[in-house]
Amino acid sequence: EPNMIEHMKFSDGHILVELRAPKKFINRSLMELELRKRYHANVIGIKKISGDLVMTPLPDTIIKENDTLMLIANVKTIKELEELE
Repeated sequence: EPNMIEHMKFSDGHILVELRAPKKFINRSLMELELRKRYHANVIGIKKISGDLVMTPLPDTIIKENDTLMLIANVKTIKELEELE
């Protein structure tokens, strides 16, 4: 199964993707990860292994193993995030 699924490209170079949460994100909160500050990436949803979808997750949301992040970022950022283990 791929780590990333691309959904939509925006004209400004941003893309909406689903990215399997890298190991280093697991058991950490979105606030702790500072994805917006570090990567200019916005997490707009989290897909749980159960199939549940958490839309507009709060900063204190904890990333769990097998979570899939729905995020919007530019292509360069997505490549960086994809390379994280």
